[in-house]
Amino acid sequence: MAREITGRVVLEKCPVCRRAPVKSVFVKELFGILGTREKIQCQNKNCGATFERKEAGTLRLIPSARFVNRYEGEVLTIREWRRIADGGLSDAEEQLAKIKKGELPTIPAEQLDIILKKGEVAHLQGTVEYWEERMVRRHAGSFGGPSFRIAKGVYWRMGRYSGSSRSYPELRHIDTGNLVLTSKRLVFTGELNSFTIPLAKIASLKMNGKSDLVINKEGKSKPFHIICNAEFLKVFILGAVSNLNKNG
Repeated sequence: MAREITGRVVLEKCPVCRRAPVKSVFVKELFGILGTREKIQCQNKNCGATFERKEAGTLRLIPSARFVNRYEGEVLTIREWRRIADGGLSDAEEQLAKIKKGELPTIPAEQLDIILKKGEVAHLQGTVEYWEERMVRRHAGSFGGPSFRIAKGVYWRMGRYSGSSRSYPELRHIDTGNLVLTSKRLVFTGELNSFTIPLAKIASLKMNGKSDLVINKEGKSKPFHIICNAEFLKVFILGAVSNLNKNG
């Protein structure tokens, strides 16, 4: 048997339903014999969002089948949760919003694996995987025609084998290496392959899930598949492109 001990308000407004407060209560397990545990939960019965404490004064929103929220599983500070409850964004989202507008950080040239050109600055560097679409040929076929019974359990099939082969696109891992985003280009340097995509030549950016950023380059039929934090890289590239367009 468990018994709740009156607790205190952790968040004045729930960041999920934005209606009721989120309270912390301590639950005695088997009259305290098995100890106590903290339960941090929204007081709106129709919401019931539950959190758990993490390190350095942060809370994690526990995923639930009762609601869908983009912050499920996220570990954020109480300050961030309060801001979200008031309709704001997390620190990471605010930073990404600034980056998308062109407010990008810079990396010192001595920390890079490439040589910058005159007037060029670097904004991002990290390890990624490079994948490409390759056509794979597969064969399928079958025997046709009637069959005759020769003996018990033994049949003779007349006819002939017919089959065909088709080609299908398939993603294949090409290389793993270092990706650098500068104010003018995107440079990949791997163990076996390397390429450069001028920002002015990027035709489109598309996210294929959370980890695959598909980059189409003008004049190239096959897109580049960069396996990384796709949203993060896409926003950085958009910010760099925005600055490039502003500067003519």
